[in-house]
Amino acid sequence: MSHCQFTISFPKNSEILVKEKEEVKKDELLLRYLEEEFFEYDLSASLNLPAKQISRFLAVGPKSKVKKGQIIASKKSLFGRLAEITSPVDGEIDSVSAEGILKIKTRSEKKEIRAPFAAKISEIGDIFLILEFEGQTLTAEKGFGKDVCGPLFLLTEEREKETEIARLTTEQKDKIILLPGKVSQGLFHKAEALGIKGIIAGGLDDQMAGGGQISILCFGAKDDQVPIAIWQDLIKNKDNPVCLYGQEKILAIPQK
Repeated sequence: MSHCQFTISFPKNSEILVKEKEEVKKDELLLRYLEEEFFEYDLSASLNLPAKQISRFLAVGPKSKVKKGQIIASKKSLFGRLAEITSPVDGEIDSVSAEGILKIKTRSEKKEIRAPFAAKISEIGDIFLILEFEGQTLTAEKGFGKDVCGPLFLLTEEREKETEIARLTTEQKDKIILLPGKVSQGLFHKAEALGIKGIIAGGLDDQMAGGGQISILCFGAKDDQVPIAIWQDLIKNKDNPVCLYGQEKILAIPQK
């Protein structure tokens, strides 16, 4: 077993519910935060005005609630024609930037972050906390992407050289998928579209060199297959949380 760390990032002003040096259990609530979504609209371009003049033509102010189709700005031309700009979405007026970009808050939702596994809180910062844990570590031949953590999902128990793209489904969103052979470009792009966090595999297509939104570890050497001993170790941990460190080329399996 090795001494490992995993960093969890979160927005500023989150409500942190744990303390440094505290031991936490798997699925224990660590923090809550408010997730907000915004729609941006270029009023300067739509009204054909310098950004500093836009405030004179606004029909709504900050924090005003607006409905889709509601007039938010209007301007008369030299010939008396009235140009009206309507809100493209329901929401709340947030701000108008110095560049004339109107920002409308469209949604606010409380989110929670829970401990992915049993650990100790070693440090808490403004926008991060660090989990310390004991785990088994495996070093890969290749690695790409950021550090991610999620349940290990076994795509197939067969030792196939290339996994069928059809095996990827919405069921695997936010998980780290395990396959024995090579990652094709098609599989990689579908995994990105489905919101899969990471891929553990034997190898990559020759044209691929990492990148994208998904972190990857490749354990194969010349034959692009995960070695039998590592494969057997990994499938014993299917459905359990694992930490994938793309740049360090390390997989950590927290002690149960």
